[in-house]
Amino acid sequence: MNIFKKSSISTKPQNAEGFLNKTFQNIEDIYLVSNFFVESIERAKEINAGRVSVNYRKDKQIIRVNVGRLEVVSLSEKGLLIVMHYPALSEKFRDYLEGNWQYNEDRPTAYNVLRGSCRMRFSPEDLIKFYPTLREANDHLIALAALTGNNPWLSSNDDQTIETLYSYKNNPKVELTNLTKTKISKKQNTKKRQILSIQTLLKEVSNDKNIKFDYQEIETLKNQMKKLPEIEYDILNIRYSIEAENMGQNITLQSIGDKYNLTRERIRQIEKQAVKKLKILFNAETKPHSEIPFDFLNNKTCKFLIKNKIETIGDLLNITKQQLIEELKIDNKSLLDIEEMLISFGYRLKQNHENELNLIKLSTRLKNVLIENNLTKTQDFLDYPLDEFEYLTNIGEKSLNELFLLRKELEENILSETEPVHNQNNVNDVDFINDAVSVEVKTNENLEPIIEIRIPEEFAEDLVLGDVEAISAIIRKIEEKVYNL
Repeated sequence: MNIFKKSSISTKPQNAEGFLNKTFQNIEDIYLVSNFFVESIERAKEINAGRVSVNYRKDKQIIRVNVGRLEVVSLSEKGLLIVMHYPALSEKFRDYLEGNWQYNEDRPTAYNVLRGSCRMRFSPEDLIKFYPTLREANDHLIALAALTGNNPWLSSNDDQTIETLYSYKNNPKVELTNLTKTKISKKQNTKKRQILSIQTLLKEVSNDKNIKFDYQEIETLKNQMKKLPEIEYDILNIRYSIEAENMGQNITLQSIGDKYNLTRERIRQIEKQAVKKLKILFNAETKPHSEIPFDFLNNKTCKFLIKNKIETIGDLLNITKQQLIEELKIDNKSLLDIEEMLISFGYRLKQNHENELNLIKLSTRLKNVLIENNLTKTQDFLDYPLDEFEYLTNIGEKSLNELFLLRKELEENILSETEPVHNQNNVNDVDFINDAVSVEVKTNENLEPIIEIRIPEEFAEDLVLGDVEAISAIIRKIEEKVYNL
């Protein structure tokens, strides 16, 4: 990986402008790097301005942008350090990074602050070459970094550094980055002019670039689309001509926005998000050890999961709905968000653990009584003396009545589980015998008729003891087979 070829700085510049001029040979490189800084700052401020800090560290000779508790982009004499979200990178770029890590700590998951982040130093030439990829991966990282907590470096915020970076961005004499952006814009416009089809969508979501557009793959794609929220399904359905040939070429983002009373930019964002979700659904069956696909969740839900260190699907499956509500105090919208995500991958939250009472269906007053008196486990509750319920802490008349009903319901459930089941696997149940007993008429090598009867093991004892009804039922079964009754 190339780094800045300039020799180490001999004298320490007093401000960011002096540092930039000392670090780079030409104004175009300063403009390019400053532009990347400014875009990162604007992206972070758009999400949460209160967690952004920008400063020039004169003692360490570094310009740095922090979001939450994470450095997202910085510049030193060693090069431009960009922090990226590794899962957001394409396979091709990941392969490129694998051969160019400068330090072990730059690799993904190096930071304890944010799982899946990685960092790499780039020269201006590399920045131009990979600009769209780096911009997207850094934006994704910033969105997650904004959820990690308050920024401890806000006190070192440097307004002069921000003004310096913006001054280069607004310099009308330099066109280099504008050319870079123009190339990206043209690429996007070309894509929009294409006739979108289900084949286009299949190619976008598949990791296999040589995928065959056969019936099976198309049906798989359609089935996975049904797991998306209604608005996301509808947008993809219209844009990519899922149900009508070439529908997408005449349907604009604006027209879909008018349908939902949303801006065209918001529709574009929803479409992009839906494609990301569909890519996850299409390419891999998510396992319990898989990381939670944060693209499926809103920012508030992501913040909740990060705060409570819930990182994998398995972590969620080990937590009950009751624990999320009662112990972790999740809000209803985030709970619904998590449930919908799990259902998309074929999982469901447990209501409560087997040895715990289901508090969700109880009134708030009774729920508080049980928690305060440590009676949340089913066995503890059943063992508690009935005549002492009225002495529980903070219990009232309504709670007491509800408590007795709960106790009665649990005891009845246990009783029904221990009682023998009648008229189900019993030989006296003629309908069950007709289903369970099989009769076949065969011939041996001498063409003599043989009747083969298969009887379930649970009927053997009854037949040996000569149960008349059981024998009669089996005889009727044989007659039906032999005489085609």
